[in-house]
Amino acid sequence: METTSSLLKYINKSSKEKNSQKFLLELDDIVNHELELVENTAKEAAVKDTIKEINQSAVRARVAKQHQESFDNLQDYFKGKLFYIAYRESQKYIKFREIERIVDRNTLISFVKEIETGQEYAWKLIDNLIDTKLRNFLYGIFTYLYF
Repeated sequence: METTSSLLKYINKSSKEKNSQKFLLELDDIVNHELELVENTAKEAAVKDTIKEINQSAVRARVAKQHQESFDNLQDYFKGKLFYIAYRESQKYIKFREIERIVDRNTLISFVKEIETGQEYAWKLIDNLIDTKLRNFLYGIFTYLYF
């Protein structure tokens, strides 16, 4: 998939970006755009490959000094996308221990259904969450569905 090369090109080009939030949102946008171009059956593997590529990238180590929190948030976004794609496309429930420590399976599924209801409902839900990891995880689903 082209996503990893697009991401790495962006990371190389924008590693000096001062605004970590802008850097994060643009990386997420690249992934969402590339996922639109991938067949449904290949999306789960594409997100896994993207996570792996970013984590193994020498560029990540260089950029992480300035954008460490953004990279951590990005990982949660990608996990949310991976969870949703597996859940909707493959009818699989992927367990993420760090998320299941925060909410149980039924609550997580109800959050997903709320996000699917519409952007306004989804945004209210995500905006009201206190836990950053859960908020980022669900935001990954939100951006996958609506951007």
